[in-house]
Amino acid sequence: MIFTLFAIALFWVASWFLTKRLRAFVGGMHAPRDIREEQTLLQCIVMAAFGVLSPVGNPSENLATIFAFGSKDARSEGTATVFRAAAGWRYGFLLVSPGMMALAVYIEGQTDLGGQTPMTFYLLILAVLIYTAIYIWRFRLSIDGIDMTCTTGSMMTRRFDLTQLIRAETTKDGYKLYFADRRKIAIPRFLEGHDLLRDFMIGQLEDNGH
Repeated sequence: MIFTLFAIALFWVASWFLTKRLRAFVGGMHAPRDIREEQTLLQCIVMAAFGVLSPVGNPSENLATIFAFGSKDARSEGTATVFRAAAGWRYGFLLVSPGMMALAVYIEGQTDLGGQTPMTFYLLILAVLIYTAIYIWRFRLSIDGIDMTCTTGSMMTRRFDLTQLIRAETTKDGYKLYFADRRKIAIPRFLEGHDLLRDFMIGQLEDNGH
């Protein structure tokens, strides 16, 4: 039983590693890159093929379809433009979370360690899921002229001067903004008004001479 589980784990790890290396070879779907860069048609075709050919599949694409569902427009509050988490991300995560918890319990129950895993392990997973859900529902990014306020991973609100923006990268989970005062902030991907936010950041970089 242990040998079988080890062989399966080795197969999945090897598949994941090879998939990651192939992604890097074709340009890297998740490698940080300048926000102005777009994927080529060849990269899009190759990445779509992973969902069919890769042993580990490509579940992230299915989740992206769910999480991106909702309004495509940002909200206006006075003179400010406000970007909140998309409805698909807010409600989709609530629907996915019980499945993630159940999967962890199922995997543990199918091994020789069934029933022996400390309760703290499950409490830790539950805490991470609850934290993520709270972050999603609390997240708020507001732009008013050159002032930007954004919710951080610590649930605090930070203020930034957009005239200090010097670089913006596209990452696996969204965007990362870098400022001249050496501060930086990560912005999640699935937001209402996503396209408007991206265009705004590109325009601000050009205004700042970057």
